[in-house]
Amino acid sequence: MPNQTSPSRYKGHVWLQILGTVALLVIGGTVAAVLVNNRKQPQKKERVITPPVVQVIKVSRQTVNIDVEGFGSVRAQTRTNLIPQVSGIVTELHPNMKSGGFIPAGQPLFQIDTSDYKLAQSQAESRQASAMAAIASAEAQIDESDERILDAERDLRRTKKLALTDVAKEREIEKAETHLRVQKALLRVAQSRWESAFADLARAQADIAQAVLNLKRTTVTLPFDAIVINEQVDAGQRVSAGQSVGAVYGAKAFEIAVPLEDKQLKWIEGVPIGRIGALTKAQISKLPHASVQSEFAGVKTIRTGKVVRTDGVIDERSRMIKLVIQIDDPLSIYATTEADKSPPLLPGAFVRVTVHGKALNNVFRIPRHALHPNNTIYVARNEKLHMAAVEVERKDRNFAYVRSTLIKGKPTLDDGESIVITPLDTPTHGMAIKTAPAPSTTSKK
Repeated sequence: MPNQTSPSRYKGHVWLQILGTVALLVIGGTVAAVLVNNRKQPQKKERVITPPVVQVIKVSRQTVNIDVEGFGSVRAQTRTNLIPQVSGIVTELHPNMKSGGFIPAGQPLFQIDTSDYKLAQSQAESRQASAMAAIASAEAQIDESDERILDAERDLRRTKKLALTDVAKEREIEKAETHLRVQKALLRVAQSRWESAFADLARAQADIAQAVLNLKRTTVTLPFDAIVINEQVDAGQRVSAGQSVGAVYGAKAFEIAVPLEDKQLKWIEGVPIGRIGALTKAQISKLPHASVQSEFAGVKTIRTGKVVRTDGVIDERSRMIKLVIQIDDPLSIYATTEADKSPPLLPGAFVRVTVHGKALNNVFRIPRHALHPNNTIYVARNEKLHMAAVEVERKDRNFAYVRSTLIKGKPTLDDGESIVITPLDTPTHGMAIKTAPAPSTTSKK
């Protein structure tokens, strides 16, 4: 039979394996402990915190002129349709009577045939002469009738006296009374003729005035320098009274209506609102000025205008009010030298307007991004960051205009101090910073 391992021998073999494993673990642990105890401890280093580098600018109190900006479209200050007041054939036409043409004030735009109106004037003058002759005749008859009435009254008185002495008979008295009545009737007829002739004279004179006026209206002119927008008239064409034959606009001045929030008007002094009557020269000289930036044919131009009024109504939807800016000589027609001429500013152009408003005194002007929530700014003092509260007077696109507040009797910001303009992730009051001056262009407007 084959040899079989006895259970006692198998158990002994297992115990030997366990003891060997334990011995190895003990030896390994002992070696590891020796190595750990004999290793060199690393040197401890202190953590150094580097303060952030921030850019600063120095600020001081100053007087700042406030500008209010907006956009608007150019429109003609004066625009009118050409409507002749008399009818007739056009005999002459101004050479510039075409779209875009310039026609000075007082020059005829076109001439209507005068023949009919001269004839009407001649006929009215003839009626006037006839009426005047009739008046003269009636006045002579009135004078004659007055004399005859006086004679008839004397005869009647004399006849009545004779009747008292039985010299004159009753029949003679009646005859004298009848003669007086006849003369008075003739006087009334003469007076009626005079009144009729006078009425004819008045009508003739009115017809003459109308004829003269119509004759004057055959020459169509304008009281202002004009640019022709469009025209539908030519020489030889018949035009009718009351029918439009074109349109023009005044060349001397244009307007720009700039929508603004009504609260922005507080920065603009002297804006005429609801004024009665025309402005005087002294008032015009004090009107706020504005700069108007436009571009034409690739050339940018800045013109100076003045604020003349508001539209006088707040838009119900946008809640805006329109400020009206006047630009003189927008087409450079009246420039005396080439140097004074600018590219034309045409109606319909979209422009940028900067209204120069009132001044703010004793304010600090800081970059807008340097103003943080709750109207707080960061001030650098002795390489430490200090959070300071300020009062904000106004903000525009680039800057904020602030005043210092007082805390325990001390201003939160003073002249010559440096404010931090670099964004910080987690700023804390009193944190260490390292300052560096910002480029000089940062603080310029």
